[in-house]
Amino acid sequence: MRYAVLSDIHSNVEALTSVMEQLSGLQIDKVIGLGDFVGFYTNPNECLDLLRNAQIEAVTGNHDLIAMGNAEPTYCSQRAKQSILWTRDRLAPRHKPYLLELPEQRVIDDRFVLCHGSLRSPHQYVKSADQSAEMFRDFRERWGRYRICFFGHTHHPIVYSWDGREGTAVEVVRNRDVALDPSRYYLINPGSVGQSRDNDPRASFLVYDSSSELVRFHRVDYDHAACRQKALSEGLISGGPRGSGLARSLRRLLGIGKGKGVL
Repeated sequence: MRYAVLSDIHSNVEALTSVMEQLSGLQIDKVIGLGDFVGFYTNPNECLDLLRNAQIEAVTGNHDLIAMGNAEPTYCSQRAKQSILWTRDRLAPRHKPYLLELPEQRVIDDRFVLCHGSLRSPHQYVKSADQSAEMFRDFRERWGRYRICFFGHTHHPIVYSWDGREGTAVEVVRNRDVALDPSRYYLINPGSVGQSRDNDPRASFLVYDSSSELVRFHRVDYDHAACRQKALSEGLISGGPRGSGLARSLRRLLGIGKGKGVL
C-alpha cells in the first residue's frame, strides 16, 4: 500500500489543490490526514470538500477542535485566535458533523498510528529529541504492537527513531527519505501542506510505501500570492512583507530542538 500523509492544511486551498494534483501521479492507495484542516487561511469548506472527496482517513487537530467549540483558543496567538473565530462563523453545516466525529488517535489498516500533536494531546508539541523520547514511551505503553506513528502540529518534516532499548538515544533525520528498519520505532512528521515553517515555503507531505518500507518526503509549490491576498482581504494577516515579523517569531517559537533525547 502507498499512503499519502498530509497535515496542517489550515484552509489553504491553493496548497492543497497543488498537493492533490501531485498525488494523482504517485499511485496513491489511501490519503491520510493528521489534522488542522482549518484555521489561518480563508477556504476551510473548499479544503474539507477536497479531503472528503478523496475519502481521507484522519484524526483531529487542535485548530479543528477549537473551530468546533470543543476547545477554546486560550493559548493561541492573536492571529491564530482571530482566524479560528473567523472560521467558526463560516464553516458549512455539511462539514460540522465530520469534524466533530474525528478521533484524536486512530490505527490505519493495522499498520500504524495517527495523532496530531502527541499521543497525550492534539495541543502538545513534539519538536525536539527530548520531547520525542517522552512520546516514544507513550507509544510503546499504549500502542506496543505498532512501530510507526505519524504526527503533525509543528509544521516541520522530520523523522525520529528509537531502537526500543532504555538508555539509548533517539535518532533524528531531517530533509531526506528514510528506509524504515522493522526493528525500530518511528515518529514521523510530514510537515505542513498549508503553512510550512522550515524555511521552505512549498507545501510539504510524505508518501509511505508499506511494501518497501520507504518514507519519501515531497515538496510542491503553489500560488502563495492568491492565498495571501484572500487572507489580507479578510483581515487575517497584516500587510507587512513576507518573512518578517510574525514569520520570524513563528520560526523561533517552533524551531526544532537539537537535543539528544534519551530513553
